[in-house]
Amino acid sequence: MNVVSRNDLDDSKWNSLVLNTKGSSIFSHTSYLDSVAENWCVLVNESYSSGMALPYTIRFGVKNLYTPNFSRYIEWLYLDAENKQIPKDLFKQLQFYFKVASFNSRFIIHEKFNAFFVHQINDGLKEYNKLSKRMLKKFENSQYSIKNSSKKEQILAFINHNLSRKVVHLNRLDYERLDKLINSLQKENLLTIKAVYNEIGEIGGGLFFC
Repeated sequence: MNVVSRNDLDDSKWNSLVLNTKGSSIFSHTSYLDSVAENWCVLVNESYSSGMALPYTIRFGVKNLYTPNFSRYIEWLYLDAENKQIPKDLFKQLQFYFKVASFNSRFIIHEKFNAFFVHQINDGLKEYNKLSKRMLKKFENSQYSIKNSSKKEQILAFINHNLSRKVVHLNRLDYERLDKLINSLQKENLLTIKAVYNEIGEIGGGLFFC
């Protein structure tokens, strides 16, 4: 396994790994990371059959592995069962390149490391699913409807406005990154846009699906 910088990355091979890994997310796609991460590189084997994206910040010359805003976690990617298991020395490699890290992980953590804070999110996914089902049931009993839409700018403005009221730590740069992300995903044909309409046909919300 080697750490490959963003400039030296083979985009085609990396995105193929992301898109063909069973259960993978869009969070590791080049377009996604180029939009939301301050900096990023990857840890990958020579054949690009396994690896993981490594978003990071640089503060006072120190690299900090982190989870960017609008991303939920860092994940292990693999094309076949042979590469499914993460390397036993994975965290030693991460510690060699990053002196500090605080990130959400989708894979199971078995060890503790100094200066590393890793939040395991697997168990929390069950609670998200329960909440989603309750919200969908509530929506079904309302007068609202969801339809495909081309009104990207209007929906994005609506989301940005409401996010600013609910998530206070987001700043101007974060919203610029969100705008860039949506535009990048649309250019890659990875985006589906839906609008939420009220009973008189006004847009009351929107959703972006990848």
